[in-house]
Amino acid sequence: MRWLRTGKTLSIFLLLVLAASGIWQILRNRHAQSATSDVTNIHSLAVLPLENLSGDPSQDYFADGMTDELITTLGQMRSVRVISRTSVLQYRAIHKTLPQIGRELKVDAIVEGTVVRSSERVRITAQLIQASEDKHLWAQSYEGDLKDVLALQRDIAEAIAKQIRMTLGQQEQVRTSIEHPINIEAYESYLKGEYFLNRFAADSVHKAADYFQRAIEQDPNYVAAYTKLAGSYEILGQMGVIPKKVGHPKAMLLVGKALELNPEFAAAHAVRGWGLLQYDLDFATAGAEFKRAVELNPSGVEGHEGLADYYATVGRVQQAVQEMELAREVDPHGSIVNYDLCLMLYFARRYDAAIAQCKATLDLERRSAVTFWQLGEIYAAKGMDSEAASAFIQAEELWGIPPPRIAAFQSGNRDSALGERFKTSLQLLGEDIDSREKDPLNVAVAYTYAGNTNKALSWLGRAFEVRAYGITYLGVDPTFDRLRPDPRFVLLLRRIGLPATQS
Repeated sequence: MRWLRTGKTLSIFLLLVLAASGIWQILRNRHAQSATSDVTNIHSLAVLPLENLSGDPSQDYFADGMTDELITTLGQMRSVRVISRTSVLQYRAIHKTLPQIGRELKVDAIVEGTVVRSSERVRITAQLIQASEDKHLWAQSYEGDLKDVLALQRDIAEAIAKQIRMTLGQQEQVRTSIEHPINIEAYESYLKGEYFLNRFAADSVHKAADYFQRAIEQDPNYVAAYTKLAGSYEILGQMGVIPKKVGHPKAMLLVGKALELNPEFAAAHAVRGWGLLQYDLDFATAGAEFKRAVELNPSGVEGHEGLADYYATVGRVQQAVQEMELAREVDPHGSIVNYDLCLMLYFARRYDAAIAQCKATLDLERRSAVTFWQLGEIYAAKGMDSEAASAFIQAEELWGIPPPRIAAFQSGNRDSALGERFKTSLQLLGEDIDSREKDPLNVAVAYTYAGNTNKALSWLGRAFEVRAYGITYLGVDPTFDRLRPDPRFVLLLRRIGLPATQS
């Protein structure tokens, strides 16, 4: 079934909360050296993971946090496309030449550096390199007390901006999310929260939430901590660790506090947009929040991705595709963004392009069950039942479905059309399907393919009531095209607030 619905939304929430970073202020500059060069042609940039040279692997979280901060800070500048964290993370400890990395990421320049932390002292080096020629354009080294570390990011970002000959006007000025001296213990708690959030398992997200809560208690004005705690609650709700009706209100209160403290914090607007879109079904306000996130951070993938989902929700599928393509420009190797582009092409009924995009996504992540499942849906929409059944089986094998069930599905595939394999799936679930903890939208999909309209509509109603992920796509999702003539389906669209047609 469509387990991808839950998996995708968790990935999105992870993506956007990872973008919620507290940006640093200035350390004392002890050493500096720079090279003079004409770098006016630099319009795209990648920040490689900063290397931890402390000799202590337990300090990896510190270097990771500094990398995230620098990406977010530089991403505010409109004239430069900054590659997202997801796409650069793969280059950690990978020995490729900088020209090769530049070609793979399609960037003009690369920032790389190191972090050394010893007791209460920190030393950071950073250098700007013209990727195509592996030519050093600028390098600086900073050293100071740990309590002053929050100042570093803006200093490096402004130095880089100066070197690529930008004019930082009012709208181009790199900003920090923390305009006051921060408690260093709060900062440590925040970075540890990020570290556990990146592991993306139920227990690690729960632990991350505890650290973000601790950071807020240590510094009640910590904007980024409020934002990431809000995102953590949304993720825990999607994971079923806490009820959505409990987690979502908490998340909205937290993100409201973040925006009260800093109305120009892009990631907070994105988090709020997702809550409004998926749970509150306030589509117009959600769209405005995503647009504001993109305006504040043009290189923030979470804003572009959220805006694409908003456009899909309201039936503007061509704009959804265009916005997701913008998201891919800043996250070219991210499997989430590439999968989502496949999804948007599916919604736009551009099936051949969607198949090609799904295959490209599988080149990035060969064991992506959600992508195989999406590929199956596209084949089904094209009437290619045999190819669809094969793709569905591959997805289910990757999800660990027991072999006897896989064999039963394969038998159903041989017997007749695609609908038989879903009838078999529903039979295997048994008569107690109502008591099972199944995503109602997944069950609705199975009944739709099986040709049972009454059951499909009943389960779609349940999906609406619990705000199952994907219910906002109902107006454009080709999976449910066979239900569209039914007046009950049209009524459900109206209840959700969705248009009946796409543009």
